[in-house]
Amino acid sequence: MGKPNPDVEWLDTNGKPITAKSDRFKITTVDRLTTLAILRTDHDIQGKYLLKVKNELGEAKCEIPVEV
Repeated sequence: MGKPNPDVEWLDTNGKPITAKSDRFKITTVDRLTTLAILRTDHDIQGKYLLKVKNELGEAKCEIPVEV
């Protein structure tokens, strides 16, 4: 990730933000590394997830396909 440190947002397959209160996912962001861990899987978890990082210098997106 960049400097200044960006805001990090993970979006689910429906484009909705994944929050820290989720019981299916765990988001960890430390320094320049962010991870999305899937804690419980099922076929309905399949699809494309989106990672968005943004700071005053710009924005980057990465689409992550998940298959079960």
